[in-house]
Amino acid sequence: MHIKKPSALPSIAGTSLPDGDYGIVILNKVSDLDPKDMTAIEKNAFSTQLQHALGMLDYELYVAAQLEHADIEDYADQNKNHRSENTDEIEE
Repeated sequence: MHIKKPSALPSIAGTSLPDGDYGIVILNKVSDLDPKDMTAIEKNAFSTQLQHALGMLDYELYVAAQLEHADIEDYADQNKNHRSENTDEIEE
Protein backbone atom coordinates (compact mmCIF):
# COMPACT_ATOMS: atom_id res chain seq x y z
CA MET A 1 0.00 0.00 0.00
CA HIS A 2 1.25 3.45 -0.83
CA ILE A 3 0.01 6.72 0.59
CA LYS A 4 0.91 10.25 -0.47
CA LYS A 5 2.49 12.71 1.93
CA PRO A 6 -0.37 14.91 3.18
CA SER A 7 -0.54 18.58 2.26
CA ALA A 8 -3.32 20.76 3.67
CA LEU A 9 -5.64 17.77 4.10
CA PRO A 10 -4.85 14.28 5.44
CA SER A 11 -4.01 11.53 2.95
CA ILE A 12 -6.30 8.50 3.05
CA ALA A 13 -5.61 5.03 1.68
CA GLY A 14 -7.15 1.62 2.13
CA THR A 15 -6.39 -2.00 1.42
CA SER A 16 -8.04 -5.40 1.65
CA LEU A 17 -6.77 -7.47 4.56
CA PRO A 18 -6.05 -11.22 4.44
CA ASP A 19 -9.11 -12.01 6.59
CA GLY A 20 -11.43 -10.20 4.15
CA ASP A 21 -11.75 -7.00 6.15
CA TYR A 22 -10.77 -3.62 4.73
CA GLY A 23 -8.21 -1.43 6.48
CA ILE A 24 -8.10 2.35 6.18
CA VAL A 25 -5.10 4.53 6.99
CA ILE A 26 -5.37 8.28 7.56
CA LEU A 27 -2.03 10.08 7.47
CA ASN A 28 -2.15 13.53 9.02
CA LYS A 29 1.49 14.54 9.10
CA VAL A 30 4.97 13.38 8.11
CA SER A 31 7.89 14.67 10.13
CA ASP A 32 11.28 14.50 8.48
CA LEU A 33 14.09 13.56 10.84
CA ASP A 34 17.71 14.43 10.28
CA PRO A 35 19.87 11.45 11.33
CA LYS A 36 22.37 13.96 12.75
CA ASP A 37 19.76 14.89 15.37
CA MET A 38 19.28 11.27 16.51
CA THR A 39 20.97 9.87 19.60
CA ALA A 40 23.00 6.65 19.35
CA ILE A 41 20.18 4.78 21.11
CA GLU A 42 17.59 6.08 18.60
CA LYS A 43 19.85 5.17 15.66
CA ASN A 44 20.36 1.68 17.06
CA ALA A 45 16.61 1.20 17.63
CA PHE A 46 15.82 2.42 14.12
CA SER A 47 18.51 0.18 12.64
CA THR A 48 17.16 -2.84 14.53
CA GLN A 49 13.59 -2.14 13.36
CA LEU A 50 14.75 -1.74 9.77
CA GLN A 51 16.77 -4.96 9.87
CA HIS A 52 13.78 -6.81 11.31
CA ALA A 53 11.42 -5.43 8.65
CA LEU A 54 13.84 -6.30 5.84
CA GLY A 55 14.36 -9.77 7.29
CA MET A 56 10.61 -10.38 7.43
CA LEU A 57 10.19 -9.13 3.87
CA ASP A 58 13.04 -11.35 2.67
CA TYR A 59 11.48 -14.37 4.39
CA GLU A 60 7.99 -13.64 3.01
CA LEU A 61 9.41 -13.33 -0.52
CA TYR A 62 11.33 -16.58 -0.07
CA VAL A 63 8.22 -18.44 1.12
CA ALA A 64 6.13 -16.99 -1.72
CA ALA A 65 8.72 -18.09 -4.27
CA GLN A 66 8.88 -21.59 -2.77
CA LEU A 67 5.09 -21.93 -2.71
CA GLU A 68 4.89 -20.78 -6.33
CA HIS A 69 7.06 -23.71 -7.42
CA ALA A 70 5.84 -26.28 -4.88
CA ASP A 71 3.54 -29.18 -5.67
CA ILE A 72 1.19 -29.10 -2.67
CA GLU A 73 -1.83 -31.27 -2.07
CA ASP A 74 -4.21 -30.45 0.78
CA TYR A 75 -5.52 -33.50 2.60
CA ALA A 76 -6.87 -31.60 5.64
CA ASP A 77 -10.55 -32.25 4.86
CA GLN A 78 -9.89 -35.91 4.07
CA ASN A 79 -8.04 -36.38 7.36
CA LYS A 80 -10.89 -34.79 9.33
CA ASN A 81 -13.42 -37.14 7.73
CA HIS A 82 -11.13 -40.12 8.24
CA ARG A 83 -10.65 -39.31 11.94
CA SER A 84 -14.38 -38.86 12.58
CA GLU A 85 -15.15 -42.17 10.88
CA ASN A 86 -12.61 -44.01 13.02
CA THR A 87 -13.63 -42.63 16.41
CA ASP A 88 -15.88 -45.63 17.03
CA GLU A 89 -12.88 -47.95 16.78
CA ILE A 90 -11.01 -46.35 19.66
CA GLU A 91 -11.20 -48.38 22.84
CA GLU A 92 -10.76 -46.74 26.23
